Amino acid sequence: MARLPLIREDDQDADPEAVELLRSFEATFGSVVNLQRVMVHNPAVAKAFFEMMRTLYLENHLTPKQIELPYLTSTMTLQCFY
Repeated sequence: MARLPLIREDDQDADPEAVELLRSFEATFGSVVNLQRVMVHNPAVAKAFFEMMRTLYLENHLTPKQIELPYLTSTMTLQCFY
């Protein structure tokens, strides 16, 4: 169980800035994962993470397979299959 609630875009009580960040994640990457839903509790952290992910995924010359290779390698090495 999460210690921080997951913020959803359709939650009327959610901070408008958090909702806007979630919509930006979805517009840019096509989906929103739970990690991002927790991060928007602190907009500065969420913005920094968003910029890092945007740079890593969208502003490089790597193929999608090359981008995924470090994730798969570390997952197999550390036997962390989440």
